[in-house]
Amino acid sequence: ERLLAEAVTGSPDGVTDEALAERALAVVARAREARRLEHARHWSELAQSGRVTDEPQSVLLAAEQGRVERLFLAEDAELWGSFDPLLGHLEAHPEARRGDEDLLERATISTLGFGGEVESVPQEAFASASPFAAVLRY
Repeated sequence: ERLLAEAVTGSPDGVTDEALAERALAVVARAREARRLEHARHWSELAQSGRVTDEPQSVLLAAEQGRVERLFLAEDAELWGSFDPLLGHLEAHPEARRGDEDLLERATISTLGFGGEVESVPQEAFASASPFAAVLRY
């Protein structure tokens, strides 16, 4: 799953390291774009099933419970505050205050810890102002 179907082809003889790197980056860029389109298609399908959420409290609770299949983080977004998974209580702020934790980091660590995937996407990819969204396993 980590190998790409497309590869840099041809002999590297007489080709500079920079030229090889440029070719490889082009292959990776095409693969990332294909993956992004696949995720967008998957997201649209799941949105109709109720297996997606961009509500911060729901995302954090699902991440803590191991229910997040894929977490999407808005690039350059921040969400600070505290979250109590036992009570489901969320206190969030756009800027850090004394005693706050990075809630995006918390959701990322929980998602990865339960075998989920995390992807950073441009803010304009979100249909809401939420800094993150999740595809839920169930």
